[in-house]
Amino acid sequence: MVTKNAKKAETQNDIPAFIPAAMQGLVFLIGHRKAIYRHWQLQESALVAEFVNLLMANNNENFSLLCEENYLKLFPKLKISDVITKNARVDICVSEKLKKIESKESQKKPLFIIEVKRGETEIKKDLLRLAEIKKHEPKIKCFLLVISENKLPKKYVDPKTGESYKEKEKRKIKIDNGKLTGFVKFVKKASKTFKNKMFAHYCCLIEVKPTTKGKK
Repeated sequence: MVTKNAKKAETQNDIPAFIPAAMQGLVFLIGHRKAIYRHWQLQESALVAEFVNLLMANNNENFSLLCEENYLKLFPKLKISDVITKNARVDICVSEKLKKIESKESQKKPLFIIEVKRGETEIKKDLLRLAEIKKHEPKIKCFLLVISENKLPKKYVDPKTGESYKEKEKRKIKIDNGKLTGFVKFVKKASKTFKNKMFAHYCCLIEVKPTTKGKK
């Protein structure tokens, strides 16, 4: 459960302010690297590492981070499946920072789970895995961070504005025949010019949760 101290860092979308701040920093960093090494493409692992560094830099010390933690260790009640494999690891866990009097074990209970994917790579399995976590732990927020270099991801970003779609229905992503729903919460971008939306760098944060019954 999020305490009063943790709530101070939250935005209106119930997400700690350091997460969108780190997203903005990441796309600026990608732009900087591209300016120096035009033809060099950052690997997904490198993007995760840079994002973690930016999360730590923007963290107001109310939260702690866990990286590459085994899903089954975080959630012992989960069963091994095609989605949650024995060695499946979460990219980033955000948990509330422990007080000195608290046990270290309580740090293993995350408030937010973040998986990171780059470009046009397959994201369905990540979405299914996050949705599975959401079913078992409804209070935990589950996110997929999609990073796109030099290309506007039309599925999540409005080509006219370079921002997330204003219409809520267009911000929804139907998964597994509508059984699951992804919702675009934030879009951050960096570009050489204001008009260069189609070839800018984008960072999209998608919240994953089961579709409400009766709504698709």
